[in-house]
Amino acid sequence: MKKIVLSVLVILLAIGYFSGTVSASNLYQVKVTPEVAGVDNLINNMDAKWDIVIDNSGGNLLISGDRIYIEFPSGFDLTYARFVSLTPITASGISASGSGVVASGTQMIIPITSNQTSLGSLKISIEGVHNPATPSGTYMVRVWTTTSTGITLDGPTYSNPFLVVSSSYSYNPPYYPPTYPYVSRVVITPQYVNLSVGASQLFTAQAYDSYGNPMYGVTYVWSVLPGTGNGTITSNGYFTLISPGTVTIKCEVLGYGIVGYAYVNSYYPYPYPPYYPYYVNKVEISPSSVSMIPGDTQVFTAQAYDAYGYPLNVTNYVWTVTPVTAGTFYVSSDTKTLTFTLSPYSGVVTISCRVDGSGIVGYAYINAYTPSYTDTIVITPHDVYVSPSNPYQTFVAQGYDSSGNPLTGVTYTWSLNPVSAGTLSVNPTDTSQATFTLNPAFSGTAVVSCTTSYGTPSKTIYGSSYIHTSYSPPYPPYPPASQLVITPQTTTMSIGETKSFAAQAYDSCGNPIYGVSYVWTVISGNGYITPTGSSKTIYFTLSSGTSATLKCEVPSLGYVAYAYINTYFPPSPPVSGVTVSPYPPKAGYVASYFISFNLSPSTSLSTGDWIMITFPVGTSLPSVISPSNVSINSTPLTSYPIIYLSSRSILLYTPIPIVSGGRVDISFSYFCNIRNPSTPGTYTLSVSTSKSPTPVMSNPYTINP
Repeated sequence: MKKIVLSVLVILLAIGYFSGTVSASNLYQVKVTPEVAGVDNLINNMDAKWDIVIDNSGGNLLISGDRIYIEFPSGFDLTYARFVSLTPITASGISASGSGVVASGTQMIIPITSNQTSLGSLKISIEGVHNPATPSGTYMVRVWTTTSTGITLDGPTYSNPFLVVSSSYSYNPPYYPPTYPYVSRVVITPQYVNLSVGASQLFTAQAYDSYGNPMYGVTYVWSVLPGTGNGTITSNGYFTLISPGTVTIKCEVLGYGIVGYAYVNSYYPYPYPPYYPYYVNKVEISPSSVSMIPGDTQVFTAQAYDAYGYPLNVTNYVWTVTPVTAGTFYVSSDTKTLTFTLSPYSGVVTISCRVDGSGIVGYAYINAYTPSYTDTIVITPHDVYVSPSNPYQTFVAQGYDSSGNPLTGVTYTWSLNPVSAGTLSVNPTDTSQATFTLNPAFSGTAVVSCTTSYGTPSKTIYGSSYIHTSYSPPYPPYPPASQLVITPQTTTMSIGETKSFAAQAYDSCGNPIYGVSYVWTVISGNGYITPTGSSKTIYFTLSSGTSATLKCEVPSLGYVAYAYINTYFPPSPPVSGVTVSPYPPKAGYVASYFISFNLSPSTSLSTGDWIMITFPVGTSLPSVISPSNVSINSTPLTSYPIIYLSSRSILLYTPIPIVSGGRVDISFSYFCNIRNPSTPGTYTLSVSTSKSPTPVMSNPYTINP
């Protein structure tokens, strides 16, 4: 009678003791036994010794740093448990020590100290386990293995049921419930069937253990896989097709997590052909190629196709990431997608995917790189030396976001330390520029700092540069002829150009005078003055081709000085009038691009000279473009364009010469597969040539929603 009750308990516990579905795993078997039966499996034993035999045949080899997780059910306490040993049985090479073992609650984590060289079984012995106080009964342990970074390798898998008893076996022999084979697979009959709409089909299922023997007494749960068609199925496997299309039938063995599939296709209407047992002919992963930096996340989607090119609705994809240390990832429950997050890594990461049971593999590739600058401001120049004869230096700041992209449209805030080193004047129309003027009495090193913020929530970034000077301020042997000096006193400017002017008052001994106010006016010519934070320095913008004169006064001292500005006309740029016309101009669309510009009268291009087009951030370029899909002045290219994916640039070799001052019309056809940015807005691209390498920005063009 006792054996009958215990057998019933074992069956009930195997079906639902842990209130959930046991996940399929690669651990072949887990078996738990007390070291001394009738003693170590007594209830309320406060120092129980248990042996756990794990067989990972068919799973993954464990290497140094990997972990074995052993989790006892509720009622056990492993807080004071101790790891005794790890002994290979049929496995080899593997070992572990007590160092690094973590035990708390119902769980023990054991780190591996040497690599496993062959799969098989091993025994782990632990002691100091507190058994449940009550009640006695049948329990199961859960075991799984992970990498050192927490990625699951095998499991979780439940052990054989084992007993915790209320009395020793002094008079009764110990009883252990039999170790039941676990469900290995389930077969549905028929697996493929063609039905007319409204017709029905009875499906039957049979579960098999890992030895291939039929298993009875298990419960089957039938369902129609969501998103695969329209039909209904009863709890007994009776299916009715209610609309044309293909339907996937799913049967799960309750409590084991093992599933099988059957496939239904409608006879009519077409284009649904009679459905024959498929086989995988190709697996595609999208996207097939992508560039990422550390911290980026990308979702990859797999799709299998049969020999006729029809997509197959399968849910047993197997994914592999090489190298596995390049990042973290997880696979969706239907196995169709893999979400990958890049760790600090540079190089190529290979994503492969196959349908389980087939030898057909699809691949995708990640170009992983670390940008030169992230979340920082680069100030140019970084180190500079100034002197009384060269007291000025203009600094330019460029901020970069966390992805290494240059920031635009932000406001920079500048500071100088120590402030006695001189003055720092910020360009009022472009805060990325600041001009330093040396205090002649200063000697040593000063720090120019810059900050800005970007993003939501706002993130603040910083940058700095250094100013060096070492000299003794000169003592003039004679008083200067003029006590007010403007720098520069004479200069040349073009129409529309802005330049800074600085004034300094001196006493009769040639010492700088501080704490006075300067008043600036334009007394001849055309232009306007923009003040700065200090009256010593102003910005002057020339607005006509006539020479101009600036006047500076120190009213409190009666000092007056003048600066003289001559005009000149700058040469025309080598490339001008760059216009861009994408079609269609819609966000995220593949588009043809028409780019036009003019060469200067002094610039010409010979056959074989290059033209570089750099597209804005967000534009997606292909890895290869056919020469026949690109033309310059209506002449197709004679060589393949060179594509730089990281900078979104395309280099073209001219198939024909272009005369000085000539017009250049470049056409990228739709078949070049250039994709517009996914975000609507106004964009610009840049153009450079082998005769004029400095990029010239285009006129803005619009990408619509």
